[in-house]
Amino acid sequence: MSESNNPLLKGFYFPPFDSIEAKHVLPGIRALLRQLECDLEELERTVEPTWPKLVEPLERILDRLAVVWGVVLHLKAVKDNAHLRSAIQQVQPEKVAFELKLGQSKAVYNGFKAIRESPDWEKLSDARKRIVEAQMKQAVLNGIALEDHTREEFNQIEQELAKLSQQFEENVLDSTKKFEKLVTDKKDIEGLPETVLGLAAKRAVSMGHENATAENGPWIITLDAPCFLAVMQHAKNRTLREEVYRAYVSRASSGDLDNAAVINQILKLRLEKAKLLGYDNYAELSMVAKMATLDKARELLEKLRSASWNCAVQDMEDLKSFSKNQGAPEADDLNHWDIIFWSERLRESKYEINEEELRPYFSLPRVMNGLFSLANKLFGINIEPADGLAPVWISDVQFYRINDSSGIPMAYLYFDPYSRPSEKQPGAWMSEVVGRSRVMSLDGCSPRLPVAHIVCNQMPPVGNKPSLMTFREVETVFHEFGNALQHMLTKQDEGLVAGKRNIERDAVELPSQFMQNWCYHRDTLMSIGKHYESGESIPDDVYKKLVAARTFRAGFLSLRQVRFATIDLELHTKYNPGGEESIFDVDQRVCERSHVVDLLPEEKFLCCFSHIFSGGYAAGYYSFKWAEVLSADAFAAFEEAGLDNAKAVEETGRRFRETVLAEGGGKAALEVFVGFRGREPSPDALLTHNGLFLLRCAGGRNEVKKCSIFGRMQASSSQYSRFGHTARGMGRENSRTEAVRDLDLFCLAMVQTHNTYDPGERDHSNFGWRQPQGSQYAQTDKPAPSMTDIMKCLEKSSALVNNLAQSQKAFQQETQAALGKELVELEAKKEKNLQYGHTAQTENKSSAEEQQPAAESALTEVKSESKISNSLVAAPFPSRLIRNKKEDDEKEILELFKKVPFGGLTKTAAITDEDEEIRDVIMQLYTTNEFPTQNLTGRMPKLTNSKPFLPSHVKTPVLELKGQEARMVELLRKHKGVRMETTTFDRGRSATPEIVY
Repeated sequence: MSESNNPLLKGFYFPPFDSIEAKHVLPGIRALLRQLECDLEELERTVEPTWPKLVEPLERILDRLAVVWGVVLHLKAVKDNAHLRSAIQQVQPEKVAFELKLGQSKAVYNGFKAIRESPDWEKLSDARKRIVEAQMKQAVLNGIALEDHTREEFNQIEQELAKLSQQFEENVLDSTKKFEKLVTDKKDIEGLPETVLGLAAKRAVSMGHENATAENGPWIITLDAPCFLAVMQHAKNRTLREEVYRAYVSRASSGDLDNAAVINQILKLRLEKAKLLGYDNYAELSMVAKMATLDKARELLEKLRSASWNCAVQDMEDLKSFSKNQGAPEADDLNHWDIIFWSERLRESKYEINEEELRPYFSLPRVMNGLFSLANKLFGINIEPADGLAPVWISDVQFYRINDSSGIPMAYLYFDPYSRPSEKQPGAWMSEVVGRSRVMSLDGCSPRLPVAHIVCNQMPPVGNKPSLMTFREVETVFHEFGNALQHMLTKQDEGLVAGKRNIERDAVELPSQFMQNWCYHRDTLMSIGKHYESGESIPDDVYKKLVAARTFRAGFLSLRQVRFATIDLELHTKYNPGGEESIFDVDQRVCERSHVVDLLPEEKFLCCFSHIFSGGYAAGYYSFKWAEVLSADAFAAFEEAGLDNAKAVEETGRRFRETVLAEGGGKAALEVFVGFRGREPSPDALLTHNGLFLLRCAGGRNEVKKCSIFGRMQASSSQYSRFGHTARGMGRENSRTEAVRDLDLFCLAMVQTHNTYDPGERDHSNFGWRQPQGSQYAQTDKPAPSMTDIMKCLEKSSALVNNLAQSQKAFQQETQAALGKELVELEAKKEKNLQYGHTAQTENKSSAEEQQPAAESALTEVKSESKISNSLVAAPFPSRLIRNKKEDDEKEILELFKKVPFGGLTKTAAITDEDEEIRDVIMQLYTTNEFPTQNLTGRMPKLTNSKPFLPSHVKTPVLELKGQEARMVELLRKHKGVRMETTTFDRGRSATPEIVY
């Protein structure tokens, strides 16, 4: 074939996808490499340390190779076939050899070094500085500093790694396609949704069963995502679920498709590569191009593991209990193929949501229209169909043009939505076709506009119905569209840092995960959730249930991600390829601390872990959680602005576009985030959105400072983490807000008690849980506090707060009266040397004198600001000075809780009988760490020695002891042996006592 007729060699902006065939790859890529070799030689011969003489010609070489090779790899991912594979296998070594030659060019490296050392360095833009520094760093990582014989070894490793990566992915795809189960008996597929049956029948037709129908079959079950998930979630046939599950987790783990040896060789070569470059392990090498350090990545994972463990355990207990109540014979021995099935039943029961029944509300055309409408509202862009403007690889592909507000094109987008098991890789992804670039301008004036493609694997249309999506598939489309936005809306004209190029790898998922949050925004969901036939909007109560179900099994699912990320780091730091411990042994060891269900002996998940063995996330899977912190915090900016405030949302959206989406890799990711948020990232929003809380101690106008996962100090004013959402800037509006704030602290403390249980570090009986041999978890006769218990207590507590705060004016007046009375009593104490809130052995006249200024100040504050002053209370102990003369210790403690059930409330009337249970729950929790198993109204919970409920990493003062608080501590110490310690408060505040058990 002549080069002039090869579509790969024709200069193109939109690739000729419809005319490229496997036969074009080998001659086309070889011809391209010959041309690029000549270009590189010319660059090395004429190089000068200037932008036109070094960077621009280098960008042309890099771009030409990336675009053409990218087209070939894309076709392999979406239209895989044996001929295409063979062509790639033959030419890939030549392509890798050229990349190594370019990356190890000393002439190019010295040119960048000269620019870096030039007196004009400071005159360069931030983007150009980033390019220079990135190219120098990459040259070192490409082995430029190695001696000749060592560099040759390095190059051999790179060649072998490229080959192994391709082999790994092909084995996964082939093993997934290999499994096909023909089902002829309708009883065997009972429970499967109609859409899945239609898909299975369609597959049967393609395999020669011409008369197959959704209603009568036969049906072919595959391991493709839509079919596999449907079987796991809905098939009543437990035997079918087991067979399909075992096949899924053992893919690519036997015979000619076994990836175990491939993985070992990949890990061995990565370790050798890292050591050649001077690193102890591959993870250290990987972190060079990331925001995080290895220690910080591990710290994040441990925090998430610790916060998720107890919830995951409770998730399993809830599942067992529910399945038993439903009469499931397997309830006492739930296995992996049962967990997904019964989780879906529990979800349906708890939230009255059935994902399959919601499909008619999420038709693909409606979802895309709603998504584009959201993009217009947030970022001021217009997206319109442009089918026919560019060639496509299959007729299902949709093509769009992205315009600015004045109608001028900004970018283009391909969208390939449907699953094609026989030729398309599983999963969903976004990748670039071409990037924005001044150097690669098509007209010599304006920069070349970016082009992207999004690929998904969702349910295709069945019959005359459009593609009807599950809510998870909706989230996936929003996710990948977020990735595409960062590529398409970049304003960087320097192609080497435009879009996602040169962004730290653990920050690239920020826009994608940010966009997912909008799936739970009411207006957005209502715009996409319309019945495909009637046009009826999704019912409001269903929307509320979807939002409520967002945190369903959050602990279990969070642990799942922690497991993946942890084993990734373990394999790339501590694993010794060829040693006594196998990769599967490592997985088992990791799961002991990150999985509440024992793995199956044949569990070979690693053999399909494409993200780290062929997908670019090696020693970087933690990036999904790292970026999730960034994305949740970014979305919190919109929450703070007010999601119902259209103008504020628009302004915040434009700011997000001008920073996160526009800056590309021209600035450090942290700098870009600070440019949008005005501060460094905080994990609070992520934990709040997921229902996994870290305790925040509120201290009036200034909150307790604490270290974030990014290792930097955080402080903000009037920012309180709420149970289920975040309320910011509300702290001092009125008494009710204060009451709610104190209720929040109570809820957070309880959830913290529930979530921080660590089976590896704590006494297993501390919360009534132990870890017997042979089991990941087990329950003793003292159950841990469940989320159901907490929610029940929250509901009653909320009612209490509402009752106490019905009238702001009355509440304020009563507060003033109570404080005024305190002043009178304090004055009397000074004269009579009475005890007040302290024992006779420790208190005297001076204590009352010391308390008077604080009380006077509190009264002034209430009068002037209509609020109750805050003490540093991280637990629901009373924070007001209310006199009590009860002599009996136990009765006095109970009376304290009767009068002031939550810190910050000064209501003196006894709480109602219906709320006494709440008081007792609080009392027992804080004195014994045991959650009451029965109503304890009217009697004092048994006081026994136990460990503190607060986690060891909470270093801030637990509470500031005043009045009744001090009295209560004295009583608790008397009964429990509580000792007092002093902890110095952050920012130089005076030391305050801390309760320590």
